[in-house]
Amino acid sequence: MRSLLTDTYSAFDNIYSGWILWNLFLAFIPLLLSFRLFRPKAIPKPWFWLACGVVGLTGVVGFWSRVPAILGIGGACWATLSVEIAARY
Repeated sequence: MRSLLTDTYSAFDNIYSGWILWNLFLAFIPLLLSFRLFRPKAIPKPWFWLACGVVGLTGVVGFWSRVPAILGIGGACWATLSVEIAARY
């Protein structure tokens, strides 16, 4: 199981570089909203909230690679993130 997870992570990290997770995240948001708004009884509430959690986790993973560019820290590693933020304020 560990090998399967590391191979999957490696494939998403090297081949797709996060764009496919970001596109899946963006595609599933309207899908979940449409089921919740127009067919509320089609998916039981526990399954709906589980799907929302998976979509949210996918969004976090997809957004993770864009955080340095948004914060303006360029190629800085995550270990120095708190130091740079503390230095700005």
